[in-house]
Amino acid sequence: EDDKVRNRMMAACRLHMKKSNNMQNIASRHSEDIGIKVALGVLVMLLIFGVLEPVIIDQSPELGLEFIDAQVKHRPELWSNATWPPDVREQVLIWADGLLKGTTGAKELLYLDIQQKLFCDSLSDGSSTPCTMDPDLSRPWHTRGTLTELDKSIFSSGYRAGDLVFTR
Repeated sequence: EDDKVRNRMMAACRLHMKKSNNMQNIASRHSEDIGIKVALGVLVMLLIFGVLEPVIIDQSPELGLEFIDAQVKHRPELWSNATWPPDVREQVLIWADGLLKGTTGAKELLYLDIQQKLFCDSLSDGSSTPCTMDPDLSRPWHTRGTLTELDKSIFSSGYRAGDLVFTR
């Protein structure tokens, strides 16, 4: 009978040890808690990213114009000639090509001035500098008129102001 009691006591002690707070049980519970927290964090992130969508704004036309403008502004030696310098013409052609071909819908460059010097003007009737993007075309440069004159050219051009995209 002592053996039976001994075996029962040993089984009860083993069961009590399994349920008690020993290192193995604490580590197991801790890893389960961390696993649950990580899973909940992933689910919350999936919910947030599913609801929120990033707003993508294409600023390449403005940045391209800023670069061309800075190039002309910081290199006054470019203006020693009576025509637009070849490297500025090339930059404008690259910018205009990306603007016209890289966007949806048919677009047309109607007017461009850089550092208040007229590059092209297809708005004014009889303009001596149309906005044809010919790389071999030597363009004379001259100071543009006032912004009021430009506004008059826009309104008298036959284009609806709402259809035009102004990039400054």
